Amino acid sequence: AVKVPESKPEVKPPSEKAAEPGNEIIYRIQFLSNSKPKGSYNITIAGKTYKTFEYRYNGLYKSCVGDYTSRAEADNLLAVMKKNGYPNAFVAEFRGNERATGAVSSTVTAQEQKIQKTMTETSNQQKLPEVKKEATDRPPAAQAALTSENIVFRVQFSSYMKSKGSYEISIGGKKYKTFEYMYNGAYRSCAGEFSTPASAASLQKQFKQEGYSDAFIIATKGNQRITDPALFKK
Repeated sequence: AVKVPESKPEVKPPSEKAAEPGNEIIYRIQFLSNSKPKGSYNITIAGKTYKTFEYRYNGLYKSCVGDYTSRAEADNLLAVMKKNGYPNAFVAEFRGNERATGAVSSTVTAQEQKIQKTMTETSNQQKLPEVKKEATDRPPAAQAALTSENIVFRVQFSSYMKSKGSYEISIGGKKYKTFEYMYNGAYRSCAGEFSTPASAASLQKQFKQEGYSDAFIIATKGNQRITDPALFKK
């Protein structure tokens, strides 16, 4: 008689618990902090456009780009951003849309506070000498010859070491195309085009309300900044 092999009951391994979506670590690159929300907007870095992600943490609104499950991928974008005008950007960890907490988060928060202090001090140091220096660049006779013809007033809100070019920024729910110029070895970003300082003042106020506390009005002619004080008295 032929024996039929006995069938052994199938032993199933214990079912693994599915990972909860909210517990997955997401890495994003944080590059900006504001006292007022800016919402989500497009930003171009090294020729590629990214949609920003905003969250609120420690009383401030933070803007980030990227959405990675791999820290290595996030580090790659971080390196690109540091080379393209965002020297203070860093990688932040999230669970879902919430900033990760714990020892790592505490370390990042301390780093972030130090960066914000450095950025404020740098901005204050740049702003004062900038006006004094430019006022002496143009001979008095040339300054006196200037008129309001072809003069455009803009709101300057940012300075950085690497060129970012022209990009869109959303302020007060309205999109503006930025204007970039170089002075004293640094690039400056401005927004708006106005015929008088008074008409530019409302946009300056909106910038200040949305976290750009050092925003101020400049006068330009073509691609050059003009510092004739008489232009601001009209």
